[in-house]
Amino acid sequence: MIPGTLGHATIRKTRGLHWHNSHSNNIEESMWFDGSSQYLTRTPSAGNRTRWTLAWWFKLNAVSTDMTFFSANSGSNDFFIRMDANSSSSMTVVDDNASMNLNTTAVQRDVGWYHCIVSFDSNNASPYERLHIYINGERQVLTEGSAGTPSSAGETFWNNAQANEIGRRSRTTSSYLNAYMAQVVFLNADSIQNGDCAVSDFLDTWAFGNNGTQFVPKKTSDLTTLASNAGGNSFCLDFADSSALGNDVSSNNNDFSDAGSPGAANQTSNTPSREYATFNALVKSQNSYTLTNGNTKANLASGGGFIPLTQLVQGNEKVYVEFVADDANNGNWSIGVADPSVDQDAAVRQTGIIAWESDGDKYVDASQTATDVRAWTDGAVMALALDMGNRKLWIRDSSGWQGSGGSDDPTNSSTGVALPSSIGNEAVIIFGNSAGSFDQDCELKTEANSALTYAIPSGFKTLSSKDGTEPSYQGIDYFDSTLYEGNGSGQRVGDFVPFTDVGTITKSFLADGRTNSGTTDLTIAHTVTTSPTNVQVKTLSFWIKPVDVDQQYLISGSPTATDSTDSSERVFGTSTGQIVYATRNSGSGVVYAVTDGNVINDTSQWTNVVVALNYASGVSSASDRLKIYINGVLQGLNDDSTGLATAPAENMTGQAYLNAASTRQLIGTHPGFTSAANRANAYLAEWYMVDGQALAPSVFGVTDTSTNRWVPRAPATIKSTINGVGSGFGNCGYYLDFLDASDLGDDDSGNNRDFTESATIGTANQSNDTPSNNLAVLDGKDTIGSATPSLSKGNLTYTGVDNAGAYVSGFPLTSGKWYWEIDVATTSSAFYPGFFTPAGVAFASTTPWNNNSGSFLIAPGAGHWLGHDGDGTANLTSNFSAFLSSGDRMFFAYDADNKYAYVGEVGSGGSGSTFTYYGRGGTVSGDPTSGEAGTGAAPFGLPLIAEDTFYFGIVSGGTTVVANLIFDPTKFNGTPPTGYKALTQDNKDGADDKITAWSWTKNRDDASTSHVVVDRVRGVTNVIHTDVADQEVVGGNSVQRFLQRGVQIGNGSLENAVNKSHVLWQWLIGTSASTGSTTSPAGTIASTSIVADADHFSIVSYTGTGSNGTVGHGLGGAPEMFMCKQRNASRSWNVYHTGLTSAANVIYLDQTVDQATDATSFNSTDPTSSVFSVGSANGTNSSGNGMIAYCFRSVPGVCSVGSYEGNNNADGTYVNLGFKPAWVMTKTIDASGAWGIYDSKRDPDNPVQQRLFADADSAEDTDGEQMDFLSNGFKLRKTGGHNNNNETYIYLAMAELGPNGAYPPIYGR
Repeated sequence: MIPGTLGHATIRKTRGLHWHNSHSNNIEESMWFDGSSQYLTRTPSAGNRTRWTLAWWFKLNAVSTDMTFFSANSGSNDFFIRMDANSSSSMTVVDDNASMNLNTTAVQRDVGWYHCIVSFDSNNASPYERLHIYINGERQVLTEGSAGTPSSAGETFWNNAQANEIGRRSRTTSSYLNAYMAQVVFLNADSIQNGDCAVSDFLDTWAFGNNGTQFVPKKTSDLTTLASNAGGNSFCLDFADSSALGNDVSSNNNDFSDAGSPGAANQTSNTPSREYATFNALVKSQNSYTLTNGNTKANLASGGGFIPLTQLVQGNEKVYVEFVADDANNGNWSIGVADPSVDQDAAVRQTGIIAWESDGDKYVDASQTATDVRAWTDGAVMALALDMGNRKLWIRDSSGWQGSGGSDDPTNSSTGVALPSSIGNEAVIIFGNSAGSFDQDCELKTEANSALTYAIPSGFKTLSSKDGTEPSYQGIDYFDSTLYEGNGSGQRVGDFVPFTDVGTITKSFLADGRTNSGTTDLTIAHTVTTSPTNVQVKTLSFWIKPVDVDQQYLISGSPTATDSTDSSERVFGTSTGQIVYATRNSGSGVVYAVTDGNVINDTSQWTNVVVALNYASGVSSASDRLKIYINGVLQGLNDDSTGLATAPAENMTGQAYLNAASTRQLIGTHPGFTSAANRANAYLAEWYMVDGQALAPSVFGVTDTSTNRWVPRAPATIKSTINGVGSGFGNCGYYLDFLDASDLGDDDSGNNRDFTESATIGTANQSNDTPSNNLAVLDGKDTIGSATPSLSKGNLTYTGVDNAGAYVSGFPLTSGKWYWEIDVATTSSAFYPGFFTPAGVAFASTTPWNNNSGSFLIAPGAGHWLGHDGDGTANLTSNFSAFLSSGDRMFFAYDADNKYAYVGEVGSGGSGSTFTYYGRGGTVSGDPTSGEAGTGAAPFGLPLIAEDTFYFGIVSGGTTVVANLIFDPTKFNGTPPTGYKALTQDNKDGADDKITAWSWTKNRDDASTSHVVVDRVRGVTNVIHTDVADQEVVGGNSVQRFLQRGVQIGNGSLENAVNKSHVLWQWLIGTSASTGSTTSPAGTIASTSIVADADHFSIVSYTGTGSNGTVGHGLGGAPEMFMCKQRNASRSWNVYHTGLTSAANVIYLDQTVDQATDATSFNSTDPTSSVFSVGSANGTNSSGNGMIAYCFRSVPGVCSVGSYEGNNNADGTYVNLGFKPAWVMTKTIDASGAWGIYDSKRDPDNPVQQRLFADADSAEDTDGEQMDFLSNGFKLRKTGGHNNNNETYIYLAMAELGPNGAYPPIYGR
């Protein structure tokens, strides 16, 4: 994928980008080829055969079939671009003369429109850059055939003085094209690689929802100009002239001639801008069928099969369709409506189908009703009108409308035939052959290829994308998948959204205590001489960004400077990330209170700590005497098995040193524990001590309602609030803002309680990295390779160790354009900065620069790079002159939207601002704004890598490397290129997103690791597992905060295992982090719920009664699936689904067993629009026990709940969802079988094959091609598994993109 460009059909919207939402880019006409004889041909004069670009739209009429788009030959050898059945329908480019044979790793097996660009440039120095293939704007990973990559300066047969053909393989006169083509463009002597053109020259983008776009056609006039300007043999075919379909509309007049008798009938207005329904070639009927005429004509063999149209009818849509009957005289020719879940491999006469037959019979759910329709014969034009909102159906012939008898009218909903209950809220229109030994034909009439015979009834529309109903909601706004690497400590997972700053914090203090010697190095010391306002009442507040996760003293108060008696009151961090408040008296511990959970262990993030103490006389409760808040959340406290108290004793005075008279205060160390291992190693900001008041965290911070993140208040507001209550800061209070680099201990509270800096503190200890300006740093805990490098200076200085490496974990590079610099104090040939995939980050063996297939590195001191353009294993030497010496400053400009890195030197000898770019062959000219062309993008051309997420990092092969990373834009020597930004949190994507309400995570790599489910209603850290019946685990180290389109996780071994790949699936609800409200209307059992505004999903909490009852679910319609779990006992998950045989049945999420009869689960009652029913079963209604339910219903463009029948065939069942899926879970109800989960993040391209199982703690597995995710559904592609013959499967599917109404359609995946 090329994130942020046109990407994998959908990309996140980013602030500052303009998205094209105009209807002016319609493609008016296309041409369909018959697959047997039709093609276009032209013999040009010889053109540029080493550099050219072809671009076109196509829509397949068949899949897994050889069919050629372009070809040329010289007799015994040839060139062709075709859909290759040998690779299961992937785009293949072969040229014998240029020694080229490459095909896309991804397959193209959809019947929606695709866009393809083939850019050829054999002059490129890299063999892996000589051929680019883009499908739907996404550069494809290519697989080499027998010839492999193009030869240097290799010349293609295409664009030579011989027949250049469109629609067949010319040398063999075979492999004819059975597809539509539109907007075909050829550019002579221009390539994307050379910067002559770009993907954006061929495609625009269209915004949908709040978060996504998809590609759309460019204006044909723009492409005409593009081809005209390219000149020579360039052409642009728009198929607008039905008498000359090969007419070149560019000024070059390079017309193609028709061959094989295509004619005006081959011209159609079924285009990438307006997609009309056709017969669905992806459906496997029980009897063979043949589709012709662009899949608008169907022939069904004898025996009772049927074939549906491609487009789903849903919601309140009213659609109108016409058919022409052929071979209808035998009485078995039929048209009708089917539920999408019916058995596609069975007869037309079955439950879930209503159909009329040409002899006048009507069949509903396989039962013949009274003959109430006029019979028809060959040649009759039959029309069908379907009103889904009123659930009525009419048909007509030349004599008029018919319905339930007599002369009906579709505009009168009181007439017509009612749809049976076996057809749900979605339907497909079908043509069928009900029985007998007759072949029968049917032609679909649409406005795309001919005028309609009858007038469309008022209020009804054609079955096409241009007349479709735009969904009110888009799935990308309500569901998201995220892949992440565990770090064993804590991290944010999801999209990275900038803070909405309430207060701007400009400076911090870097307590760099690990790398210096002495007793008080890098501490700020202050002696309290004034009597406190109240020695027993105080508040400490500060922000911290740890540099490492190890024990570090943050503040200590002691009676003397040396504290030989080891009496103290102190706050410190543990080696596992907890905050501890402790007191000692003459060497003996008195209080030891440690926070539950690991809360400050993410070295890329800022965290606020507030310690409020009030142990004055009269405060009898220990929980009132000590309160510790992390990011505004009150923490539980324990004694860590020390046996000591978890709060000071009431009226304690003996160890009250933090604000006592004649005591010494130390920030960053403790006089009794002076080793470097105990000193603070962290960024610190906004340090407050308030004497005489125990304050709430809301004084110092606030929850940003747009992101649910805890952010600092403005310092002026905090000071005003403190001074406005009681005695203000009190006698011994102070405030350190670290604004004065020469006096970092300056007190700005007004008390003048200044701290004195130790000798080694200087201006370098002041930083611009703050809670409101979070800058990138190297990860202080997780490393690459078999050794650990030495990191210092706030994780910005890397000192080499052999076989070691570190990376920037907090800022995954998924989209945007980023810039940073590196001061290389000491370098060698074994200094390797570069990029790592998540798998590359997890590499833990020796030589991480040479054996790590997930790394793409540059050796600036040696003059080569490692990991060549998609391989990641080869060491390519002598590719450019070594340019880096000790003392130099280098730069990286990384274009994550197009996956190109620009590398070079800033100035000379560490000073100056001039950029010198280095690439293949030495210095190169190039502009990092050149986009997908990648001009000057050396040594990294990463679009061939299927992975979309990269991290910047460094690995080293020795100890002679010292590199200082510069992410702070105020310290850059150079000016970032246009469009590039510093790598800071506030520069990341800031789309308007909802807040995660339900998170579901799974370790992909390891077996025996349970699924982890947390939701906002039950609360953070409260975990249940889908694969076991175990009761809820309370207070774990799981999700600690729900964020805008993400979560903060702790160090739980299940959801954050170090160096393991994980997936987060998240359902988003609302723009504030509400935990729910009383459900209304309520059932007989009161419930609390949060409900998505799309009305497709709710989380419901209630207390069981043990007796039959109802529970309000909050949705506007009846849920079609809900999953119940008892929280405080070991009970299986009870699942209701409309695909089960009846409401008396239940199926279990944590088990593989088939459906079971249990009337006590749901009281044998289907849900209503306001409540679901529960019986007396413990799994749904345990008396006095907490219950949780997750409820789903189908909503166009967002969610689909349904079922399908398996056929045990690689040409498997096609499931029409009406949207492009992002996530699918499916389970057989007829036999033992797993709950399989698939998503488009783990498999961004077809085939989809990475499997996880909701009922199992196993690692992810790959067992062949499981299914394809398509433009409007999914299709099973494997025998067995989730496609056993004659088994019913239930599914839950979440959408990525739903149809956008009038423009555009959903394009092929």
